[in-house]
Amino acid sequence: MDITVIRAGRGDCIWIRWEDQCVHNIIIDSGPAATKAIFRRLIQQEITSKGEAIDLLVLTHIDDDHIRGFLYYLADYYSSTNANTFREVWFNTGICCLSCDHSPNSAAKLSCKLNNLGIHYSDSVLRGDSISIGDVTLKVICPFAEAVGHVNKIILQQQPSLHAASINKPLEDILANDCFQMDSSDTNKASIAMVLTYCGKYRIAFLGDAHEKEVREGLVEFFPGQAMNLVKLSHHGSSHNLSNELIDILNTRQYILSSSRDMDIITLARLYQKVSSTKETTVIYSNYSQLLAKQRLVEAGNKLLKIETLDAKPQLLWKEGDLVCRIRTIR
Repeated sequence: MDITVIRAGRGDCIWIRWEDQCVHNIIIDSGPAATKAIFRRLIQQEITSKGEAIDLLVLTHIDDDHIRGFLYYLADYYSSTNANTFREVWFNTGICCLSCDHSPNSAAKLSCKLNNLGIHYSDSVLRGDSISIGDVTLKVICPFAEAVGHVNKIILQQQPSLHAASINKPLEDILANDCFQMDSSDTNKASIAMVLTYCGKYRIAFLGDAHEKEVREGLVEFFPGQAMNLVKLSHHGSSHNLSNELIDILNTRQYILSSSRDMDIITLARLYQKVSSTKETTVIYSNYSQLLAKQRLVEAGNKLLKIETLDAKPQLLWKEGDLVCRIRTIR
């Protein structure tokens, strides 16, 4: 299995490819408008040029940084000649009139575009749903129907970032004042989060921008006591989406940070605290190099928390017999 974390600016776009009886492709989100060319190359050069299709495209929620790459692809390149490119699309919609900052126009346009092109999509993907594709099973751990129904009543509150004021403080000092504050975005609350299980044993959590509480409760319900082998951090590493309690439940040693923006220093401090208590090496894989600036803060107290910047050469995540999982980025 190969996991490619596309360099999608401040957005998300992750491509998962594996082979059992045949080759399979899953794409999670499509990035913002600025990465439309990258998304097109991914589809055309990496997948369809090889005679392959996308088994599943998951658009986790309606924000621009997750859907506009796909919207522009449909507008500029999709035609009857490649009508079978997307075998299934997940895109929860509950759209009326939303704040312009968080893509109501884009979401409405995409919904209409899918309908006009005759592309079937599931618009009510909810907690407990699942799908099997070859050796992979995807289990949806959130959202609830109520959250999807509220995305047409968006009021986004900007939370103050702790990053700017705290960047040079020791992580122990930051933790001394740590108090978890939950994400307040309704669009993020409606985000699809899911666990991919590969060959019945390896578990990867793709958390979109989902809220901490919904993720935590979904994991407890569907994966009680089961550690994750890899976790894509929710909401680009925001401190409002990862609590100490959720870190304990995820119980992983490998994280993905997908964003050109910097990870909240509080998030890094919480991971640092976990590693300091378990004494187990933990790696954060980032598709951009900005996070390396924080490496000195980590190394000042604990060298077990490592930060790796992905490049085009795949890095090994795990190997057991014929089962191999690698991670990389492309741009």
